[in-house]
Amino acid sequence: MQRKSDGFTFVEMLVVVTIIGILATLALPRLGAMRSRSQLAAVKSDVRNIESAEEAYFADHGVYGTDTDLSIANAYNISNGNSITVTATDNGYTVHATNSSISNGTSSCSVEAGTDATTPALDGKMTCP
Repeated sequence: MQRKSDGFTFVEMLVVVTIIGILATLALPRLGAMRSRSQLAAVKSDVRNIESAEEAYFADHGVYGTDTDLSIANAYNISNGNSITVTATDNGYTVHATNSSISNGTSSCSVEAGTDATTPALDGKMTCP
């Protein structure tokens, strides 16, 4: 008499769980790298938004705005996890943005514009060291 088989054996289930575990182990580092890239994109986006806010503030007031000036004017919003530093003079500004939760690669970007640019080549160019 032959036995009727309903379902999977313990060994078959163990093999499937082991294969899923191996695939998850291979996929997790890639997910971390993708998360870091998306956070860096948010940092770059915040720097560009502040550049636009600075130019709009300059058009309205004739000087570049400090971080406080731009905050009062509600000129930009910062993405979650990012910290921004804005330094301004009458004829230029420097913006530095950082996200400390980025674990892989670059975690900050900055831009210098006008007289605050250390070299003409860096004027308005974003750098992410």
